[in-house]
Amino acid sequence: MLNWKIFRLGTLLVFSVLLILQFWHPISHWFFVLPLLMAVVYFVHGTCTLSANLHFRSLCRSEMNERKVTLTFDDGPCPIQTHKILDILKSEDVKATFFCVGKNVAKHPEIINRMVREGHSVGNHSWNHSWNFPFHSRNSIKKNIASCGEALFKACGKEVKLFRPPFGVASPTIGGAIADLSLISIGWNIRSFDTVIKNRGKILRRIGKQLKPGSIILLHDTLPNAHFLLTDLLKYLKDNQYAAVSLNNLFGLDEFEK
Repeated sequence: MLNWKIFRLGTLLVFSVLLILQFWHPISHWFFVLPLLMAVVYFVHGTCTLSANLHFRSLCRSEMNERKVTLTFDDGPCPIQTHKILDILKSEDVKATFFCVGKNVAKHPEIINRMVREGHSVGNHSWNHSWNFPFHSRNSIKKNIASCGEALFKACGKEVKLFRPPFGVASPTIGGAIADLSLISIGWNIRSFDTVIKNRGKILRRIGKQLKPGSIILLHDTLPNAHFLLTDLLKYLKDNQYAAVSLNNLFGLDEFEK
């Protein structure tokens, strides 16, 4: 996929050529409209799809052949549900990654401490997960992300390197901010839609249809029935000879600053 710089240069080149042609010989306005529409569609797709890597690179799936996947949980920590999730993961000896919201971290630092103590990874999911996060300036986004990072450091004593954009939305300003902070963007290739679909069977079927080696599965540890879904999912993975492993196991990356 095209990155942001190539996309801008390519779009500028196309319209420059069209303007030169227009100068020498009048051409239909559709020659301008169609490339513009294509550019807009591509821009929207790249903004709403982390795997497009338009604005910045995100790790969304490991290209491996081993039947391994990783579980990621967004939006916590939640004082009741996250502990239930951690209890299940501990009993099954499974490591996961939790992308945490800073204001929740500040309220429940002991949960972050438990996550790290039990071998899980934690990631930055912005301070407040606001709906207008992608529309802020680069500096504002950087401060927002840094605030979450500071809360995570206070909770676990480690500098967190992983980041997941709220709502999975990308933008040039977010890309600039995470570059300034030297963070690694983590996406997914399986969105469970557990916040929308209430039937656990439907969620499992949705995950199963997309499941492949190296998958990153998006879940949420803030939902009332999240622990039930996790139990069902771990059984499904085991029945289908898949192992749930850490992000480090998939990509060989360092989740924390040394």
